[in-house]
This record gives sequence, C-alpha cells and structure tokens, in this order.
Amino acid sequence: VVEAPRSQLGNSIWADLRRFEASPSGFDLLVVVAACMRHVHSLDIHIRMRGQLEVLSVYPQAQSFRCALDLCSLPPSEMAALGLVHVEPVATWLEPEHGLQPSSTLRTGQLRLLLWLMALHGPRSALLPEIDEPARFRLAPGLDLLSLPLDLALTQVLDKMHDKPLSVGDLAGDSALGRPGVVRVLNALYLQAGLIVTRSPSPTRTWCPHQFPMYR
Repeated sequence: VVEAPRSQLGNSIWADLRRFEASPSGFDLLVVVAACMRHVHSLDIHIRMRGQLEVLSVYPQAQSFRCALDLCSLPPSEMAALGLVHVEPVATWLEPEHGLQPSSTLRTGQLRLLLWLMALHGPRSALLPEIDEPARFRLAPGLDLLSLPLDLALTQVLDKMHDKPLSVGDLAGDSALGRPGVVRVLNALYLQAGLIVTRSPSPTRTWCPHQFPMYR
C-alpha cells in the first residue's frame, strides 16, 4: 500500500503507515486518513469506487480535500464500498497554499465533513487502533458538531458522553445504534479531535485527550 520511500513521505508518517501495513488487521481507508491527521501530512490516497480508480488528495493543514468524486454526496452504501489501493506523497503543485488552480474535474471539499461521513458510513466497522478497547470515552469540552449532520440516535449517544467516561458497551446498551453504530461514532469523534480516552484499570493513568496537533 505504501509505495513511496521513507525519504518522500517523511520518517514519522512512513513508520506509522508501515506499522499498519504489517498488522494482522491490515490497512483501510480510515486508518490512512487518521494517520494524515495525526501527522498533519498531505497525502494522495488512491481509492477504488465501482471498479474505477480515483485519487483523494488530503490536506490536513488547509482542512480540505480534492477528488474527482463528490465524496460527501455519496449514499452510505457507496461510501462503504470505497477501497484503498495505495498512498503516496501529494502532488505539491496542487496543494491549496500554492495558489494554483487544479484541474476543473477535481472537487474541493471540507475535510472535517468528509472525515465525519467516512467514519460513520465508510468501510471500517472496528475502532481505530489509537482508541481500541479496553477504554472508556467522554466528549472533549468545547467540541462543536453543529456544522455536521446529526440524527436523533447519534445525538442521544453524544448526550450520554458529557458527564462521565463510558465504555462501548455502556454506550451501546440502550442505543438504537447498537455496538457497530457506537464504534463508528467514536471513530468519527476521534477524527474531530473530540474524544477523551481513558484506559483502566490503572491508577497511574489519567484522562488523555486524543487531539491532533493542528487543533491544539
């Protein structure tokens, strides 16, 4: 999946992506975009959609993305079918800060919205490795989700996360989303830098906000 050498990608994200490539669970699209956000590193992510290859360019610093597909308008069934092919360094001349116009066939979108939709409806149905169980979860203070699509079942899960840390089982117990839906919500919150994670039992561990550098 990682075709570019370390010298082109940079040591930190190259090592991170190689770690997942060697893991038993392997790679998926959400793992790669999460790595982009953690390292604030732009990437060209080659994806497969309906047998067609496309390039998703992710720009964490500019909080934007580019792709020929209108990804944020895909129905959930098509979002779930997105496949990961490989990743490579982004084409520098297309980066937003260079001020050059990309091809007219490329659509520019808000990265925050894409991450939210990809976590809720994309191919990954397991917790991201950085927040995997055993753990308890709470909303980070000041998190603003008003610009993102929310439904009643999702809002009810969020309301439960304001007061105290809860496990996946606690959150899923009486939720219409069930465990699979709650897992997706937690991934989505992590990608919005909106999740506080604690590991237990361990008297030496304290609250650990999972935030990306650009949100600090």
